[in-house]
Amino acid sequence: MNELADSKKYSFDFYSGETSEIEIAKLAESDFREGLLCTHLVNHWYKNLLWQSGLYSKVVRSEYDSYIFLGSPYFISTWIWALWLKYIARKKVYFWTHGTLGRGAKRWLKKIFFRIPDGLLLYGNFARDELIRAGLPERRLSVIYNSLDFKTQEEKYRLYVQEGADHLSAVSDFASRKKNYFVFIGRLTPQKKIDLAVRALSKMDSDVGMIIIGDGQERQRLEWLVDELDVRENVLFLGECSEEDIIAPIFVRAIGCVSPGNVGLTAMHSLQYGVPVVTHSSMEMQMPEAEAVVEGRTGFLFRRGDEGSLVLAMTRCVRAVNENPLIRRLCREKVAKLYSPLVQRELIERALDDN
Repeated sequence: MNELADSKKYSFDFYSGETSEIEIAKLAESDFREGLLCTHLVNHWYKNLLWQSGLYSKVVRSEYDSYIFLGSPYFISTWIWALWLKYIARKKVYFWTHGTLGRGAKRWLKKIFFRIPDGLLLYGNFARDELIRAGLPERRLSVIYNSLDFKTQEEKYRLYVQEGADHLSAVSDFASRKKNYFVFIGRLTPQKKIDLAVRALSKMDSDVGMIIIGDGQERQRLEWLVDELDVRENVLFLGECSEEDIIAPIFVRAIGCVSPGNVGLTAMHSLQYGVPVVTHSSMEMQMPEAEAVVEGRTGFLFRRGDEGSLVLAMTRCVRAVNENPLIRRLCREKVAKLYSPLVQRELIERALDDN
């Protein structure tokens, strides 16, 4: 949002609810730069359906030229006011969305919903290609990718890599024993398939380790699995952590980032620190950020759910990073080229220009 506020072509105001149907961190007032308008609406949830109070009085009645909605077909108020704005008020309407269609009734619903706006702002090319095959006009589909706090991560990278600062106190003993360690960062949920990574690790050389950053419902089961497979010396549970001064030095010394279930913004987090990503190759089951993982260049892919294939991918990663330092540079270049807030802002501006 702060990058969009720097736009010289468009002026952006932001409106959002304060509650979500999924577990997600809330933005704090300190996250917004001074002068940025961010107004709260009231979210009313019924299971996964949403009605936003205040959308008409605070947003629709305002004299904006264009409106960008979060593109979920389960947001009932978005259906109503997007149609009203486009066909009655004659305003430009855009949906910012993953854009995947799914199957069955869900696919039918989304195909109708995605035909409402003048343009779709998509996180990846996989969704764009799927929508084109489904008959949506190519000119209305703009890939804007995704991004994290690029500036902060660049500062940490310079501090811990280029300036050689050391802040590994939280894991220093483990890192000294396991020169080749992988990182997982995120919620410990069944969908992440972290158990698959632990099982794969148990079949690798003893000098390979894994640091798990995060907490969640799978923590206890994973602890049991680590003991059952007798790899306690190879796995470190760091727990939940959001402090970049702790995360950054762990990443920059890692041999790879492993995400067996799917990988989202974790890919951006890892690649910006020059760390390749190991994840599965079934793009229809992936998050859009997985497109940044290119076999042998920015990561290593395995057959989804296949433990043996994961062992081979992690082994390729260890060998390649130790033998070819260029891989770390390719990882960072990928983020700088497509997945920074600046690039995202420029792509959004281009989408507004073209539609």
